Amino acid sequence: MIQVTRKSLRLVSLVIVVVSLSFILATRKLPYFCVEPTDGELVDLALDYIVEAQTGSVSGLVPEGQRYQLRLITFPDRQAFLDANPECCEVFTRQAVAEHISPAQRDRSNYSGSVRIRATYKVRTNSNQEFYPHNTYTNTRVVHVDKCRQIINL
Repeated sequence: MIQVTRKSLRLVSLVIVVVSLSFILATRKLPYFCVEPTDGELVDLALDYIVEAQTGSVSGLVPEGQRYQLRLITFPDRQAFLDANPECCEVFTRQAVAEHISPAQRDRSNYSGSVRIRATYKVRTNSNQEFYPHNTYTNTRVVHVDKCRQIINL
């Protein structure tokens, strides 16, 4: 039969606390351990996401009701993207974003900031040259980032 003493209970409690803290510090994904990224880090995270998520094709509908399908020349890396789109990125100020995202949602998602990315791609092929006569395609996307440097959907 095991005899439980105060000393052994304290030791077990201490071990549980140390193991719990070690786990929390190892994961560091909890909001209180994440440091808000700088504007430069927000842009870097957003660019990496955009370059990775390129699909290489887009379809659309023109006002006349005609559909077009474009095959785009994608960028192999972040530097190629920036070379082609040097003025691509704008970090929203926290105040401007606060107007569009409720405080409850910002808190729940551990929100840090947003980056608006405007990219121009060269068109490789065009299924309907008559209704989309351009050689480039411009797209604007907004990427939201949390304090732990993860891309989030709002």
